[in-house]
Amino acid sequence: MSGWLSIDDMLLWCREVDNDDTRSVLSSIGKAVELGIERHLNRKVVASQAAWEAMDSPPDHAVIADPVIKQAALLMVSYLNENREAATEVNLEEMPYGYTYLLNDYRIRSNP
Repeated sequence: MSGWLSIDDMLLWCREVDNDDTRSVLSSIGKAVELGIERHLNRKVVASQAAWEAMDSPPDHAVIADPVIKQAALLMVSYLNENREAATEVNLEEMPYGYTYLLNDYRIRSNP
């Protein structure tokens, strides 16, 4: 995976067995979560200050993937790994509360 969320962190957080199938599934989920977080924040997320500085033209309003953002991402990866449907009869929640709670301070809100 080439983003800011590592497959090793996802394997550990989800308590999954490390094999090709699991890596493939978590990699796909991780990419979707990274993009979803960037859309939620209305800003680009980069892995580190060094990665930001290495970009040819760093995007405006970029944010470094600090522990809070990574924690929110791991919560969502775990949730999506365990709940492959949007909602079930048993679980009618669509998103863990902690995800939004952790990310909202980083969000750029547009003025109406």
